[in-house]
Amino acid sequence: MPLQLPGFYFDEEKNSRLDASSFAATSRSEHTSPPLIGELTTFTKATNTAGDTHFLVGDSYGWICRATIPYNEDDSYHDTPSQDFWGMDFNLSPSSEISSMCSSGSRCVATSAGKAAKITVMDLDSASLNGLHDIWTSHLSGRSLVIGAERQAVYIEDIDVGPPLRTLETQSDVFSVYKSDSLVYTGARNGDISRFDLRSSKPDVLGPLLPGRFAANCDSIKGNTKTRKRNTGHGTSRTSVVHLDIIREWQLLVSHMDGRLATYDLRFLRDTRPVRSFNGHVNTLTRRLGIAVDPQQNFLFAAGEDGWIRGWSLQTGESLHPPPLSNPGNNGSGPHPADYSGRSLLATRFLKPIVSMQIAEEPGGLCLYAAGPGGDTLPSVHKYFLGDASAAS
Repeated sequence: MPLQLPGFYFDEEKNSRLDASSFAATSRSEHTSPPLIGELTTFTKATNTAGDTHFLVGDSYGWICRATIPYNEDDSYHDTPSQDFWGMDFNLSPSSEISSMCSSGSRCVATSAGKAAKITVMDLDSASLNGLHDIWTSHLSGRSLVIGAERQAVYIEDIDVGPPLRTLETQSDVFSVYKSDSLVYTGARNGDISRFDLRSSKPDVLGPLLPGRFAANCDSIKGNTKTRKRNTGHGTSRTSVVHLDIIREWQLLVSHMDGRLATYDLRFLRDTRPVRSFNGHVNTLTRRLGIAVDPQQNFLFAAGEDGWIRGWSLQTGESLHPPPLSNPGNNGSGPHPADYSGRSLLATRFLKPIVSMQIAEEPGGLCLYAAGPGGDTLPSVHKYFLGDASAAS
């Protein structure tokens, strides 16, 4: 209901509609091209205690590249770094890609995939994790870190102190992780979602969450004939969980490799009906696609396997639509490299899917960063000023 105060009237529903319309009309953007050797695989942006802004990207050959913009109190925006700002930091793992990057406050963590899996914390020496293979993902919350690896997640309570590690056993490779207070959520290659309670000395899994999301094949015996039946409940075929997030403390955002994108009520985890389904997201087999939620947790953006970025209202599940008269420009499907400048965020088709996205609250407003491997163009980090429909300067 609208909030009525003496001398003041606030219509929350109308304000949400205005925000959705403004966000859907976003077209102002900037971009930068880090000098990577391989394809861009991941990106993060962090600000240190002095206010300096750090942009970090990783590539498919294990290189980490960084651009730093010093703090300037006169700047109304954090500038997007030009190509001259970028420099190679180091190679974390020459034989494998940078598989994930995440930041919390002034700390950043990068992980590499492969048999010789490694993890590094910004400004600290890299350290090999013996016996841990194929790190797929990570989530940094304050100084605690959770990483997803081969058939397990690993929890590090304080990255400034380092090991000991706590192992959270799963039955399948962990493609997505999220830590909320003392609970760790994992999403696996086989489609399972599990929850662990870190307050236990041995945090065994508390059982599968949302177990009815998939139809289950089950065998039944009729006489001497073995037949196979399909459970036709709410579920569909099993598919990997590639992204997890917590929305407003009680909703679990889940992205599957088959394109399903929905929120579920954490208070009723046996109920497999989603709170909201976000229709139109495109994925069939890609593990790494950018997903971002604004700091107020009102809007969701997801990069599709088809090169488009789509947006939805987290409150209603409705899609955000770009203005009908968006600058047509080159959408990346022609013979020449795409020109993304001045095009609406939701009306731009990238040559290759966006692999990482992040929304940052900056002095001038909300900005969405979208990083992609390039393809026929250089690897790029695109900065969109959410709600600003003016042309890029």
